[in-house]
Amino acid sequence: MATGMVSDMNGMAKQKYMKKGGSGMAENWIAGAIKKKGALHKGLNVPMGKKIPMIKMEIKESDSPLMKRRKRLAQTLKGLRK
Repeated sequence: MATGMVSDMNGMAKQKYMKKGGSGMAENWIAGAIKKKGALHKGLNVPMGKKIPMIKMEIKESDSPLMKRRKRLAQTLKGLRK
């Protein structure tokens, strides 16, 4: 891992760790993670604006790799909200 120096709003420098070749925008990872808004709702046949039931959020063996990834991201984002 490489280190980089990033200055905060007060002008004080702080050390931030980022992956090699990364942009250092770890704070905005959610914006980059959501590529197609509503794709999970559409894939689970739940209308937009309605909550997805937890029974549908369980990761199954028969789910496609993309659907598994979307479900995992949704579970992660739900955990951040608390």
